[in-house]
Amino acid sequence: NLFSSGKTVKDPYTGEKLFLRKQDAKLAYGKKWTEHLAEADHVEPVHRIFESHKKDAWVTTDDIRDAVNSPENLKTISRKLNNAKRDRTNEDFYGDEKYLENKDIHLSEEAKKQAIEDGRKARNQVDRSLTVKGAANLGREFHRAGMEAAAGAAVFTGAMAAVDNIVAVIEGKKEPKEAIRDIVKAVT
Repeated sequence: NLFSSGKTVKDPYTGEKLFLRKQDAKLAYGKKWTEHLAEADHVEPVHRIFESHKKDAWVTTDDIRDAVNSPENLKTISRKLNNAKRDRTNEDFYGDEKYLENKDIHLSEEAKKQAIEDGRKARNQVDRSLTVKGAANLGREFHRAGMEAAAGAAVFTGAMAAVDNIVAVIEGKKEPKEAIRDIVKAVT
């Protein structure tokens, strides 16, 4: 979506121009193409989100997938940053000076702070989203269970009314037409 507007897309942390296609990045920047090829970064790592929420009985795998791939959890950054980050949180990655130096990544302090804040925001949004999804799933399950219980109660009430009225007809205490009317009243 970022590239569809025709505007220049830049890495939010390095400020470098990004290209959608590998061949364009290579043509423009040669050996430094990985610093200019756009990739989608899961700000809060997929593995961590899954591990944090997999035991929540009211959150489905689809809910987790949706949260992982939500716009709030995706950032377009360079392949170089994304490959170096791997399965780290923004705090773990952008806060580790030695690791960044080892990977030849040089960012301003402001960019690092922004990346760490983006990570906190993404984590909060993902957690909030999954909490809301879990609550909605729980509500739907309670509603379904309530409807089943109501249906079961109606069947039981109808069965009891039928037995009572059949006995009344057999004993001659009611006419069949009257018994049917009373059964219908009992279940409605």
